[in-house]
Amino acid sequence: MRGSDPQTGAAFDDLAFGIHQRRPSNTFAWWADGAFAGRENGVDRSYEVGAFGRSLASGLVYSAMHAQETGPTVTRPSEAQKNAAFIDLQKPGMEANLGSLDTGPQFAPVAGFTNLADVRGPYFSLDLNRSPKRGAIKFADLYLNFDRWRDRRNNVHDADADAYLTLKMRSPLAFYLNDQLGSLRTYEGDGFSGGPHGYRDAQVLPFKTWSIGAGYGEGPPSSFRTDWQQGPFGAFFRSSARRR
Repeated sequence: MRGSDPQTGAAFDDLAFGIHQRRPSNTFAWWADGAFAGRENGVDRSYEVGAFGRSLASGLVYSAMHAQETGPTVTRPSEAQKNAAFIDLQKPGMEANLGSLDTGPQFAPVAGFTNLADVRGPYFSLDLNRSPKRGAIKFADLYLNFDRWRDRRNNVHDADADAYLTLKMRSPLAFYLNDQLGSLRTYEGDGFSGGPHGYRDAQVLPFKTWSIGAGYGEGPPSSFRTDWQQGPFGAFFRSSARRR
């Protein structure tokens, strides 16, 4: 695909490919994809390969992937890689996920989106839900999330510990309570990757917000929900109300 950026007028010439194969039983699949992103300073090349499996008997899901980028902005190919893997156990009323992520400080494909680079470490999530046959609560769900990722200097680049509680009553009422605790380390004001900045001028931004909400009814047009959120959010302090 050829064209120009409507914002800057810079020309681009991109080529992408992808293949995906899956068993009809959804017990195994593999994929490969990539892109050649032509820009004025050269061609940025990236590819990804991965696979996942599923046990229908145990509810266990597992996956692994590898990605590589090369191009004019990559000076060390070993630092322009992304590797990830996880295992996920699914049971009635429960899902647990344990994974690992390793994204190099130079991994940022032009034809793609990378939320954070220069991160390495584990992540974990647990979802528990119940539907009691008796009592005021019709459905309860508790979701927990945790990650702690370090950069190549062994500093904690990004960390999160979140909890979300949902209670739906037998009446039309529903209640929501969330607590989010996290931090993001920036270098020279950049939270994406410390590598290009030589890990200079480090600053840790706090994220600690809580929210409470209530809803009435299920589904449009007669239902509504309102939430209040408050707490430090990076360099700001958030206090916001939302209705939907």
